[in-house]
Amino acid sequence: MKTEVNQMQEQPIPDRLKISPFLVFYLIMSMQIGIGVLSYQRVIAKDAGYDAWISILFAGGCIHVILWMIYKIAETVDGDFVTAHKYLTGNLIGKTISSIFIGYFFICLSYNTNIHRGHSSVDVSGA
Repeated sequence: MKTEVNQMQEQPIPDRLKISPFLVFYLIMSMQIGIGVLSYQRVIAKDAGYDAWISILFAGGCIHVILWMIYKIAETVDGDFVTAHKYLTGNLIGKTISSIFIGYFFICLSYNTNIHRGHSSVDVSGA
């Protein structure tokens, strides 16, 4: 029995079955975003009632416009937002603005994670 356990521990994991660190990061971020996207309808319906469908359509349209602007900015500077901030405001101020955005998104991430932990249980009693 011990030899079978030792043989199982000695076998390396094939490269085709390993996940790169970038994909692990992408997987975690996708799960975080997915939780927020899948639960926002419940939050809106709870606060605004069931006639809030127009606000959802309006928000979706605004997000499409904002994403289009993001792609145009990234295309103009041939890079990402850090490059865009440096291009527009200089090296020091650009890095400062980028740091503020990074801090803001980490605060939002921790806030959303804590909120969704509290809503992870489902109340089926109807009360």
